[in-house]
Amino acid sequence: MPKTKLLASSVFLCVSLGFVAHAADYFPLQTGNVWVYKQTSGNILQDARTIEVGKTATFGGHDYFSVSFFGRSVWLRNADDGKLYAFDTVSNTETLWIDFTASDGRTFSTGIEPCSKAAAIDPKATHYRGPFGEFNNVLTVVYQPANCADAGFQTDVFLSYIGLVQHTEETIAGPLTFDLVFSRTGVTEVSDTAVSFALALDANSYPFASKTITYAITRMTLRNNTAAALKLTFPSGQDFDLVVRNDKGDMLYRWSDGRAFTQAIRNIELAPGEAKTFVVQMPVNFPVGRYTAEANLATANPREYVASVAFAVTEK
Repeated sequence: MPKTKLLASSVFLCVSLGFVAHAADYFPLQTGNVWVYKQTSGNILQDARTIEVGKTATFGGHDYFSVSFFGRSVWLRNADDGKLYAFDTVSNTETLWIDFTASDGRTFSTGIEPCSKAAAIDPKATHYRGPFGEFNNVLTVVYQPANCADAGFQTDVFLSYIGLVQHTEETIAGPLTFDLVFSRTGVTEVSDTAVSFALALDANSYPFASKTITYAITRMTLRNNTAAALKLTFPSGQDFDLVVRNDKGDMLYRWSDGRAFTQAIRNIELAPGEAKTFVVQMPVNFPVGRYTAEANLATANPREYVASVAFAVTEK
């Protein structure tokens, strides 16, 4: 049976428990983070693109990460106001790369690329479908061309807690598009695979409720995108399990606790292109803080299909 490491969500994806949250984590910066992209459209063949996060350094009182961004080295930092900045060690100046909190349609200056001096967020481009999943809450940055012939960035598509998922640029041979096929950010891996298991919540944060039990709606989806039937073996009547952990890793909730399941072995088959979805309520009446929900299919190997998603409980 094919094994997937894909961890996808239409709201949040799991992020390292040691990661420092910012106003908008659309470009997770942590030493060791890696993203790999493959070309999915264009008239010429290109090698795979990569982004890698290395060591840290302090410039002008701010901490930056050394980032290899599509072959060029830059120093980047996520500011608390939701903006991504770059520092030039030659001129000792900081420039704005992307304003993730910019009002929809408002143009902002960017130093991300010489032929792309301005950009804006497209309020209508919130849907993405690519090698590792389909999402309805992406943020799409549209770059405005400068006076460059057949060069410059066109669009970048970001997913919170994952980063850049699609990049399109102009070339002399026409537009080239690259889609994310693998990433490693902290403890999370996203990979291009024909079989995917995803976990999604109905929100990324929930207000604290001290005296009442509030619930999140969770959706787990197993999808078979191969050309052959996918056969699953379950050792009992349990289809899945769902746990919640705090930022220390302590388990606070397990869906299966107190539930009884038949002990009969079951074999389930998903036809090519078929998906199986489970929807359940999950209590979120926890203290204010950050949490991780983790789901797994209760197959004979319970760690074969696992997906995680981060969420927060906030003050009202």
